[in-house]
Amino acid sequence: IDKELLIVNQESLEKDIAAINANNVKLNETIDAISKEKPSAFYEEDDHDSLKEEIMEIKLEKQIAKSKVDEISKLIQTYGNGIQCEHCGINLIDAEFTKAKIESLEEHKNNYNNISNKLIDLEAKNEDFNKLKKEFDNYEKNKLVINKHQLSLEGNMLKLTQLETKMKNYLEVQEKIKKNNPDILNE
Repeated sequence: IDKELLIVNQESLEKDIAAINANNVKLNETIDAISKEKPSAFYEEDDHDSLKEEIMEIKLEKQIAKSKVDEISKLIQTYGNGIQCEHCGINLIDAEFTKAKIESLEEHKNNYNNISNKLIDLEAKNEDFNKLKKEFDNYEKNKLVINKHQLSLEGNMLKLTQLETKMKNYLEVQEKIKKNNPDILNE
C-alpha cells in the first residue's frame, strides 16, 4: 500500500470536514445577522386595496368639486363687469340663476376643502399601509432566507456525519493494518 495515498485520503477528509465546519460557522453568522423583527401589525392586502379604490373615488370627487368652483369663479369673472342680457336688459350678474350659482360658491369651496382634507387623511393611511407592507414583505423574505440557510446547515450536517464516519472507518482500517503488518506503513 502506498503511504502517500493513505495520507492524501486522510488529509482530504480533514480538509473537507474543516471546509464544512467553516461553512457552517458562516451560515450561522449570516442567520444571526438577518433581522427577525416582526412587522408592527398584520398586513391586510384586501383592506389596502379597498383604501386605494376609495382614494381614486375621492380624487374624482375632488376634480368634480374643483370644476364647480372654477365654473362659478369664471361666471363671476365673466359677468361681474355688468354685462346685460340683449333681450331683457337685466345685468346677468343679478339674474336669479347667476345669483343662485354665486351663493353656492362658498358651499362648493367648503366641499372642495373637505374632500381635500379627507384625501390627505386617506393618503396618510395609504402610506402607513405601504410601510406595513414593506415591513411584512421584508419579514417574510427574511424568514425564507433563514429557512434556506437552515436547510443548508442540515445538509452540511449530513455531509459532516458521512465524512466523520469515513474518517473513523479509515482510521480503524489503518489501525488494523498496523497491527497485522507494521512494516507496510513504515516503507
